[in-house]
Order: sequence, then structure tokens, then C-alpha cells
Amino acid sequence: MTIEASRLSALAKRVDGRVVGGTDSCVTGVSHDSRRVRPGDLFAAIAGFETDGHRFIHSAAEAGATAALVEREGPWPVPVIVVDDVRRAIGPVAHAIAGDPTTRMRVIGITGTNGKTTTTFMTAAVLGDDDAATLGTLGVRRRGRVIKTGLTTPEAPELARLFADLKQEGVTSVVMEVSSHAIALGRIGGIHFAAGAFTNLSPDHLDFHPTMEEYGEAKLDFFRLLREQHGFGAVNADDAWGGRFRVAGPAGTWRFSARDSAAEVYAERVDVERDGTTMDVRTPRGRFTTRLSMAGRFNAANALAAAALGVGLGAEPEAAGRALAAVDHVPGRYEVYRGTDITVIVDYAHTPQAMERILLAVRDTGARRILCVFGCGGERDRTKRPKMAGVAGTLADIAILTTDNPRREPIDQIVSDTVAGFDDTAARWERIDDRAAAIEYAVGEAESGDVVCVLGKGDEEHILIGTQRIPFRDRDVVQRALAARDGSA
Repeated sequence: MTIEASRLSALAKRVDGRVVGGTDSCVTGVSHDSRRVRPGDLFAAIAGFETDGHRFIHSAAEAGATAALVEREGPWPVPVIVVDDVRRAIGPVAHAIAGDPTTRMRVIGITGTNGKTTTTFMTAAVLGDDDAATLGTLGVRRRGRVIKTGLTTPEAPELARLFADLKQEGVTSVVMEVSSHAIALGRIGGIHFAAGAFTNLSPDHLDFHPTMEEYGEAKLDFFRLLREQHGFGAVNADDAWGGRFRVAGPAGTWRFSARDSAAEVYAERVDVERDGTTMDVRTPRGRFTTRLSMAGRFNAANALAAAALGVGLGAEPEAAGRALAAVDHVPGRYEVYRGTDITVIVDYAHTPQAMERILLAVRDTGARRILCVFGCGGERDRTKRPKMAGVAGTLADIAILTTDNPRREPIDQIVSDTVAGFDDTAARWERIDDRAAAIEYAVGEAESGDVVCVLGKGDEEHILIGTQRIPFRDRDVVQRALAARDGSA
């Protein structure tokens, strides 16, 4: 960061704002939380959903903020940059202050409803970059080091700091998840993307996006940004929204597909086995064969997305195949735990479509019976709850409904919404509110050759009940339950 780049006048020019009051001072950081302001910061007064950040400008000034980013003039105690939309301006300003690190890195974004996390891991591997990092639901990961961020896509000031730190550490590529919230709320503003992929789209986050169309449009905005930045795009041609993303994206966007032989990246063969998936893939730059260690056609689609990005950015096809085969697993995504005579799968699937993909993949492996443990999150989209029960009741043999981050919503309300979906399904279902007890029950009920699917939380380390974050990991309960079953506890 240069002094000139951090002056209020330079920052205002970047976001079509104007400086009001005081001198053309410099700022050294950005914060949108007055409680976390550091001396020298620019305080971003976001007009939020529950409160207006303009109320806290005086508090921010007392904490050491030397200027503020605002949407209206007023008797402010510090100089301000006035803009039309603080939320849209905060990203470009934060990245400018951080020295625009993403202009000196290769940043690849993955958007879509399902598969983002797995695709980031696979893409990072295919890039063949020893100094690559991943960023998303599982935090920032590089060479075994993990930094938890708390959000799939963090807020813009945090992202700017993260990228600056990663650049300082020598990271040259970052593969990141791009959530619809991040796009709609301006969190990715100021990032320069070299490439991006669209995985799929199905109903989710409809508590935030009023309609499916608005949800899709938020995702499409990321591909429009890619086009503006002259990046490279890859879209899933097997998804109903794939064509729209290709039109919205950069010229020359590649399609990947397991069904459409006209796609630039095409899976000529996909063989799903119990312990993995074998694929023959054709790309514009040559063919490769690979064997994924992860089962399921949905993982084949994730691998095609990663291959399209990697080969499109210059990786050799055969090297891409070797890299995909080397991805052992992704934490909380189709994690396999084997007992003496049964198998347990732990996965983050928390939408009807994601549950369907997992359960169909398990059925493809030859499971004798499927027992599905799942719950529905509180204070989230209520419309998907009965649909999730419908999927579990249709594709599993036994469904166990339990808690999954109820937050402040009454569990009885969540259950009432959910159980309606069991009507007219064949599965036997049980309600066990205690999640640990539900997992233990499923493992105990399973018979030789059965597969237990524990869905919804994946790699999460807490369960949110009321306002409490209670330490809890599905994998820990699974491992204890299997040990008890096998007599090794």
C-alpha cells in the first residue's frame, strides 16, 4: 500500500464518492464494526438489516477511526467519503488500502448451491501450484494450516486482509467459494478473479433471497463480474441454469458435462464404485483417465468442474487426472467411516438436492439398507424442511429426524414443518432430538451391509442451540458409536 493510494481522495475516486470535511488524510485499515476499530481505520457505516452503522460513527471516532465511509452527510466527527452504497464501496476501498493483493495473485471463484467446497479442493490440486490456498466454509487452508473464518465468504475487509497476508506469505493462487450472500452483500467487491466455475443451482437460502429467480440472479452477478474482468469461466452444462451462466459469463466460457458430448470438457465414461469413481475425460487439450477416491456422480461433476478450470488455465490433462486421483477426501464431505460390518457416511448435505445426491450415491454402492440421520436448521428457509423429509423418506429405509443448529427457533416448530414431508413415503422414521443419541441409535439399528448417512453438519465443530455454541462433531460421535458396536470402546 502506498500513502497516495490510502488517501481519502484516492479512495473516493475509486468508488465514485466525494470527500467531505477535514483534510485529505490517509487511513491504514477498514472496519465495519465500531467495536473492532483500530487507530487509523476508515469506519464503514453500513446500513444493515437490524441497525444503521451511521449510529456508531462517533463511537468509531472515539476508538481511533480517522475517517468514515457513509451514505449521507451529517455533523460527523471525522472526515467522510460519501457514496451511494457503503456495502458496495467497502470492498474496493478495503482492497485498495490492502494494496490490491488479488491483482498479483491468481484467484479462482466457485459458485453454486452444492459442491463448492469439494470443487475448491479439487481445483487447487489440479492447478499444480504448491503455493495455492483454499478459502471457504472450511476456512483458509494451505499446506495443512487452517484459519477458521466463520463464513463461507468472509466480509470484504476481512477478505482484503486475508489476501494481503496470503500474498505476503508467498501464496500465488487462491481457490475460493463464492456464496450468494457474498455476491448480494458486496463481499467480493475489489477482488480480481482470474477464473470462476458454476456447479449447480437448486433452492436454498430462500430465507434471504425472496425467490429462486433472485437467488439465481445473485449467482449470475458473479459471472457478469468475470466477464467484466476478462476472466475464464466454466459452467455445468448438465444443470438447467448452465446456459444462462454461460451467456452471462466471459466469452469462451467452457461447458463441462457427463451427458452432453458437445461440451468442451466431457466425461466419456463415469463408473461409480463402492470406494470411488473412475472417469474418462475429454478436453480441448487432450484426454485423461482418473480414479477419484470419492464415490458418487456428484463428485464426478465436481471433478469435471475442477478439470475444466485447471486445463482452461493451462494444466496438462494427464496431470489434471493425476491430481484429481490424489485428492484423498474433503473434510465433512462424503467422509467414510467403516465398522466391522457397516459403513457410516458423514456429509454436509443440508438441502433436498444435496441429500438426494448423497443417498443416490450410497444406493449406487450396493448398500443393503440406508439409515439417514438428518435435521433442519432453525431460523432458515422453512420451505425446504418437508422436502428434505420427503427425500429421506423416499431414498432411505429408515430416517431419523434430529436437531441441526436449531438456533433460537423452537425445535417443535422445526419438526412440525419437517415431518409433513414423510407423508406417502415408505421409510420408517423416528424422532430423536438429541443428535448424539440419534447417531448412536442409527449405528445400533444398522445391520450387516447397511450404510448410515449422517447429514447436515459435515465438518462443523459446534451445534447452535439458542444463543449457545456447544462443541459437537458428528465424526466424534460416529467413531465412538462404531467402537461401541464393534466392542473396541
